[in-house]
Amino acid sequence: MPGDIAAVIARVADAAGLPRPDSHVVELPPVDWVAENQRSFRPLRAGRFWLHPSHDPGRAPPDLHAIRMDAGSAFGSGSHGTTRGCLELLSGLDVGPTAQPIDVGTGSGILAIAMAQLWRRPVLASDNDPATIPVAARNAADNGVGALCRFAVASGLDSEEISRAGPFDPLVANILAAPLIELAPHLARATRAGARVVLSGLLVEQAADVLDAYERAGFRFRSRLDLETGGDHWRSLLLERT
Repeated sequence: MPGDIAAVIARVADAAGLPRPDSHVVELPPVDWVAENQRSFRPLRAGRFWLHPSHDPGRAPPDLHAIRMDAGSAFGSGSHGTTRGCLELLSGLDVGPTAQPIDVGTGSGILAIAMAQLWRRPVLASDNDPATIPVAARNAADNGVGALCRFAVASGLDSEEISRAGPFDPLVANILAAPLIELAPHLARATRAGARVVLSGLLVEQAADVLDAYERAGFRFRSRLDLETGGDHWRSLLLERT
């Protein structure tokens, strides 16, 4: 195997007309990177929530909602700036106007779990990856809100279950800038007037394009939160449906 790699490097150098570099290949033992990531995750506070892995509950302040979440195959342990930004913005929402909360692109289910804990009301959550659904359902059950959370496979809002459940308020979507822009008119049709919408998964430099798409779709800006993760600055937006 090391010889094969050295030969490939030599062929690439020859094809590029470059001198063959000296190469030294060392085989490393296999590493369970999920387990390594789990060990690096420590308890942290995000708004009204105390996020912790199963191996380290820490000392949760009594006034916070504890969410046990391990890093795994579905995105959303809470440590990333996008997830923390959503949790911070959700923490400041008034429970009074809440009708039917929905978490679009739920991943691990952490934001659906957070809304269920905050408001003790049924929450609908969706993801386009069927593999995330049993993971999210298990996480909701482990955090005591399994009976309040329903998870559905859907691309954006494209499912009969979601169509029957709306209109939504609040709606949270922590995905990526491009699909958020594409979803803007769909989220407008799925939310009622005055609905609160939390968006994240976008870099600060992408935020103007996302906000422009949502203002054209009938939303107005209410607030934002910028958080850093891995050297990148991520923005979470709180909008209101007009």
